[in-house]
Amino acid sequence: DARDLAAVTKAYDEGLRSKQGFSIEARFCRACDGTARWHLTRCVPLLDEEGQVLKYLCTCTDTEDLKRAEEVLKEADRQKDEFLAMLAHELRNPLAPIRNALHFLRLGGGTPDTYQQAHELMERQVEHLVRLVDDLLDVSRITRGKINLQSEEVDLSSVIARAVESSRPVIAEHGHHLEVSLPPAPVAIVADPVRLAQVFLNLLNNAAKYTPRGGRIWLSAGVEKNQAVVRVRDNGLGISEE
Repeated sequence: DARDLAAVTKAYDEGLRSKQGFSIEARFCRACDGTARWHLTRCVPLLDEEGQVLKYLCTCTDTEDLKRAEEVLKEADRQKDEFLAMLAHELRNPLAPIRNALHFLRLGGGTPDTYQQAHELMERQVEHLVRLVDDLLDVSRITRGKINLQSEEVDLSSVIARAVESSRPVIAEHGHHLEVSLPPAPVAIVADPVRLAQVFLNLLNNAAKYTPRGGRIWLSAGVEKNQAVVRVRDNGLGISEE
């Protein structure tokens, strides 16, 4: 194949100069239909009495099927790494509000209502963690690089509230002010509330992390042309357009 001609020529020339054998993988085109298939070529030099190369004895082994199998394995490995990296990132997010709620309960002095709120917060975050761990333990999803979406009809504002609740510790840690603007009436959407909340949470956490201390973050939600639209802005440097 013309794509590998330069590499094959270089390997052959280096073999001649060094008077050594060589091996190289390259695509060869079949004479019958021109189909390019990978082959492993191994060459051993035959030398004359003066040590010069007379000719090469070469074998060509068709490795097309092996090559494809290797590519499938590499892709599966890449998907696994991406999947695990995503879950590792997400697993950290519910832990911050749980830690804050436990710290609040340890201090004591709250009212029954605030204790109830802390308890409900931890319940929601634990449910989120259980979903993430279920994804982590599902080997078939890891190899496919996919997660399961459990869609249901849910109010957009409730999803945003869950994300804001989880992001509060990070925002407070950086001394930011968060301003949230929600639609006056319920906006019904069909989505996985846990996963959608995770999207908003990641946006809020990134805004908190990459905005100078004491910054401002705005989250707004509404309906535009029958579409639910959520925007997160901050007064940090932002990401370049490129």
